[in-house]
Order: sequence, then structure tokens, then C-alpha cells
Amino acid sequence: MVYKWCVVPQCTNTSIKTPDKMFVSIPKNTKIRKKWLMLARRNPKDIAASTNAFMCENHFNIEQDMTNYKQYTMGFRQTILLVKGAMPSKFECQVDRRKRLSDTTMSRTAYIKLSPLTKLVSINKRKQRKITDAPYKTSTDNNCLRAGDVTPDLANPERFQSRGQT
Repeated sequence: MVYKWCVVPQCTNTSIKTPDKMFVSIPKNTKIRKKWLMLARRNPKDIAASTNAFMCENHFNIEQDMTNYKQYTMGFRQTILLVKGAMPSKFECQVDRRKRLSDTTMSRTAYIKLSPLTKLVSINKRKQRKITDAPYKTSTDNNCLRAGDVTPDLANPERFQSRGQT
């Protein structure tokens, strides 16, 4: 048996470590070979054109990309035949290319962009509500005062005399 290893950086699959994996031979056609290696983020100059290089099945949608998938898995075929134009497309082994799984338990509210006039109107409405919703309290002489109003200091009546009066 020929030793096969996946050329995709950070992929650790080999024919010894994972003997049940399928390894797809990288095409010898220089344009296609270069494209495959670039997709894998591998410098094509690092692997000689004469080298038999492989990518493991993890980097393909193998059932759709192989023309003889069922025959191969059942043991009727010895070689892997790819659909014309099949390209490696899955690179989850590379940390920076993993798809983020969104947290479906927490939903984010949508941000609505308001016009400046709409913002002013809503601010004024909030201010009106604060003024009218303020609790009332009764002073000692039964005058109704709102929270925050100045209460007269009845202990010092001279403070309320006008400056011109003596």
C-alpha cells in the first residue's frame, strides 16, 4: 500500500493514521493543480509537479464530487473518479477558515436607523412623559408640589421679602 498524506496545511490525515479515509490524487494538469493547491493555501512551488500529492475526503463534498462513489465504497471500483470541474471546498481543519456557528438561543434585535427629526420627536416625547409622570407630594400647607420643585423655607420668612421692602 502506498503511503498517502493530505497536503492541506493543518490537516493531519494520513493513510496510516486514518486508513478508512479516501485520498484524492491532485491532478497533474498544471493549471488545475495550481488552483487546488492555492485553494488549500499551499504554495504550488513547494510541491514538485512530478510528486503524487493527495487531499483527503474531508476537503470535498465527496458524494457529489465522485462519479463512482457508490461503486468505490461497495468495493466494485479501485480508483476514484471525480466529476469534471470538482474542486476541494472544505477546509475546516484550518482554524481561520472555520465557519462560525451562530448562537441560535440569543436573537439580536434589529437596528433601525432613524432620521434626525424622528429622533428629536421621540426625545421630546420622553421628556414630556418624565415631566407629567413625576410623583406629586403635598407640602405642609397642602400645596401640591412635583418632585424636584423648590419648597419654601417657612422657618425663615425674611428670605422671601423683596429687596426694596424693609
